[in-house]
Amino acid sequence: MNHRNLHVNPLKKSSVFGATLAMLGIDQALALHHGSQGCTAFTKNILTQHFREITPMQTTALCDIATIMGDDVNLHEGLNTIITKAQPRLVGLITTGVSETKGDDVEGGVRRFYEKYPQHAGVPVITINTPDYQGDAQWGYVQAVQALLDQLPIAKQPVNSRQITVLASMALTPGDAEELKEIIADFDLEAIVLPDLGATMGGGVDHYIKVPEGDYPLEKLLQVGASAHTIAIGASMEEVARSLQERFGTPISLLPSLIGVHNSDNFIMALSRISAKPVPQKYSRQRRQLLDAMLDSHFFYNGKSVIIAAESDLALSMADFLHHETGLDIACAIVSHRLPGESDPHYPILTGDLGDLEDLANGCSAIITNSNGILASTRKNIPLLRVGYPIKDRLGEQLKVFIGYRGSRNLVYELGNIFLEQDEEASFHYKNIRGVPA
Repeated sequence: MNHRNLHVNPLKKSSVFGATLAMLGIDQALALHHGSQGCTAFTKNILTQHFREITPMQTTALCDIATIMGDDVNLHEGLNTIITKAQPRLVGLITTGVSETKGDDVEGGVRRFYEKYPQHAGVPVITINTPDYQGDAQWGYVQAVQALLDQLPIAKQPVNSRQITVLASMALTPGDAEELKEIIADFDLEAIVLPDLGATMGGGVDHYIKVPEGDYPLEKLLQVGASAHTIAIGASMEEVARSLQERFGTPISLLPSLIGVHNSDNFIMALSRISAKPVPQKYSRQRRQLLDAMLDSHFFYNGKSVIIAAESDLALSMADFLHHETGLDIACAIVSHRLPGESDPHYPILTGDLGDLEDLANGCSAIITNSNGILASTRKNIPLLRVGYPIKDRLGEQLKVFIGYRGSRNLVYELGNIFLEQDEEASFHYKNIRGVPA
């Protein structure tokens, strides 16, 4: 497989984007980019188009003179201004390519900030190192979650047998997060979902907000040390889960995906073991409905192939389900940044961009990627199933559910309808050629 050393049609979003997304899933937290205004404008533009919601974030607005002189003025003034005006409970100080290349001592800058403004000592400032030139959005997202857990004063506490911590991958939509919490609640468990984009970016805000408004106040996050179990969803969250296990002795379950029959079974059975409760009848019914959807669709899936491009957790969870459980051929799973050990003997995995997607899409029946895949979709005349970030040419996509039996069933039908339409169109043209009335 040929691969070029440049991005023609970029797939990768910066680590700053991912860290900001994670901060949007924290109640009363505000992301502050330590960089130029352009870094923030780019990230805010994409996230606002995707969610169609207020996406609070701020910038220290580093200019060329401040960058060269290298003092803390922009950082201190930025922190003081946003804490005074927006009144967040928590600030995520996210570095960018400018401040990282310059070599700013952000930890030292924060210490000097508290010395200069002692009245803000009650607002934690979490430093998140995310140079644009390292990793991708998913990597930055994980960096933010790890920094939160490392730097917040979380202490080991008596175990609450009904409380679990769920580390939610960037692959999950706000709709997925809401589905996740509903499933967990059905087992009489209380979950601390980190980050929880379902509560903050799932819609329903009827007033102007300066910081995200979620379900878990800072005090709740500080109780992570009391959780009886940690569930990590997505391979990218494994190291974060292991850090909690090492720090608090919390048992962990590592679930690479919640899409498909096998992965949903593992999740449901894990919850049943943790809660010591039987599986509610509704999930047996939902499982049968998913199997029925797969049976209904298998004629249209037969002989079809798709190509997928997204961050690795999302791309590989989709590819795994569609290939191993529905029988689709995966022409290629293209990821923006590859994690160690990610491979599958049944289909190729490539670190690449949407230019690679277009080159490899010949013969595919569908393209699965974000809205920027529309160029390849149009030029190749291949239908596009939109997933990931950003989706800016459809409404309500952020509320779609892909996880669990119910979400997997929706995915099977949505993709199956694309294939059905193709088959119907091919049949119509065949009949016209043969002179048979359609």
